[in-house]
Amino acid sequence: MRQLRPLFAALLVAPGCHLLQAAPRCSVTAPARAPTVVELYTSEGCSSCPPADQWLAALPRGESVLALAFHVDYWDHLGWRDRFASPAHTARQYALQAGSGARFVYTPQVIVNGRDWPAWRQAGALPAPAAAEVGLRLVREGQQVRAEVGARSGTGALAGYWALVEDAHRSQASSGENAGRELRHEHVVRRFSPVATWAAVRSQSLTWEAPVPEAGHPAQVVFVVTDAATARPLQAARLPVEAGC
Repeated sequence: MRQLRPLFAALLVAPGCHLLQAAPRCSVTAPARAPTVVELYTSEGCSSCPPADQWLAALPRGESVLALAFHVDYWDHLGWRDRFASPAHTARQYALQAGSGARFVYTPQVIVNGRDWPAWRQAGALPAPAAAEVGLRLVREGQQVRAEVGARSGTGALAGYWALVEDAHRSQASSGENAGRELRHEHVVRRFSPVATWAAVRSQSLTWEAPVPEAGHPAQVVFVVTDAATARPLQAARLPVEAGC
């Protein structure tokens, strides 16, 4: 038995061994300057959307920009059903319309830090990251992710949302406005979960059971803190989903 104990102990900690292996744990702290949050509202049933999809895919990856592609469902009746579309994404776009400065809801629509931003068509420079108004840390243990949000001075309330975001998706449209085209997508929001508001003067801890991403597609869990009154993003962070982070 004494000879077997070292071998058994080695199995418990050996890389790649799943015997009694603890759930992977990792964390990230949002930068002092909050990333520029870019939300694209798009649809595979919209013939003018592929250029916007390509523009979003070309945005720099890093701490300075957080890109999110929300596929809406109101063009599904045109002959091609977008498998990434969700009524929750459509509802979010309509909820943002009044405060974004847009006169109406449309696709493709780019919203940058809560404001309608048609300058993407002219390759306008994105706003630079601004000093964060709240602190944010994400901690993942297995599939459970916790967002630790710091307090903000002054009155008012904070809100936010979770998202599971996947990359490297392709669709071959066989009908609808994009019939015959291969559509490529990055930063696709596969699950969107808003959270209830809370008083800005107190810190908050929120947990989310992250969905399992589609196999073969790099994925991240994202949390965005917003001003509850204006929906303006104040801070954001992301964590990769793969084991070991």
